[in-house]
Amino acid sequence: MLVLETTIALVITIGVLVVAHEWGHFIVSKLLGVRVEEFAFGFGPRLATLAKRGDTEYTIHAVPLGGFNKLAGMEPGEGEDDPQGYNAQPIWKRFLIVFAGPFMSFLLAYVVFCAMGATLGLPSDVQNAIEKVSRNSPAARAGLRPGDRIVAIDGERIRHGLDLQGIVHRNADKELVLKVRRGTRTLTISATPRLQTLGKQKVGLLGVQLTASERKKYGVVGSIVRGSQMTAFLVQETFDTFTSREKLGNVGGVVAIARITADAVDIDRVRDRLFALVLQGAMLSLTLALINALPWPILDGGHILLLLIEFIRGGRKLTVRQMQMFQAFGLATLLALVALLFYVDITRWVTGTPLG
Repeated sequence: MLVLETTIALVITIGVLVVAHEWGHFIVSKLLGVRVEEFAFGFGPRLATLAKRGDTEYTIHAVPLGGFNKLAGMEPGEGEDDPQGYNAQPIWKRFLIVFAGPFMSFLLAYVVFCAMGATLGLPSDVQNAIEKVSRNSPAARAGLRPGDRIVAIDGERIRHGLDLQGIVHRNADKELVLKVRRGTRTLTISATPRLQTLGKQKVGLLGVQLTASERKKYGVVGSIVRGSQMTAFLVQETFDTFTSREKLGNVGGVVAIARITADAVDIDRVRDRLFALVLQGAMLSLTLALINALPWPILDGGHILLLLIEFIRGGRKLTVRQMQMFQAFGLATLLALVALLFYVDITRWVTGTPLG
């Protein structure tokens, strides 16, 4: 039953994220007079054509892990003489079409965060403070006390409890140097997490209970403020993840997303379950926006990079051969990354390594 519920939740979540992202490309293409030949959910073989409106077919494909818009004249060397073709458009139009996808993913995440503030609630604070220290624990032996706030571990800044838990869980039996804020003083304390079983996983634990984040509802203005804070915080966290070797090890793929979804689906209280699923969807949408904006071939950011090169070259495009090589490199590296993440996710799952 859990597998079925997780699968349904995943398909719905991915479906909403893909439709929002691709709708951004779609609507801007339509508004700017570029012909959209197909609006597709999924990849691989086509399973069904839902409808055809004007020049556009709306389709479902076999692999429900993405989607695409097929624009007229978007392939390298095509559509140069087609007034409704993508390649015939000026740079600014093509930029807006490409940029619209990540923008819609970002906007969806932001709107959901703000809406959650007024409905399901959002965490009122992000805690990395200690509420309780267990007797005879590594934390107690190190001299940690209730009220202490851990602000850095081995020189890496700690912004919230999930950062703290993630580092401690991954470093069983390894001495960590903690920078601790105690009142007006800042102390340096060494502590070694003890290897213990948590649920079905073996992790490092210090023996502390962190101050729980309170989830609360806000008014209209408060929801916008808190939603903006959440968005800004998660954008910063995403950038930190890709610039920190320690946090980069937490990056996961489809299997990791499925495990997180399963954990959310398994929550007993319906309201808490809905909160976890909606929050995860909003975070995934934000991640989708930021990753797609990276200047990497195949991604939207790669198309923007090509437009920038064309602009610098005074409007001269790369040759068809150069474009094909650029795309082939992007596709090959992207598939390699997906395969690597799949391997890492499966390894974590088999060994019981905690996510994050």
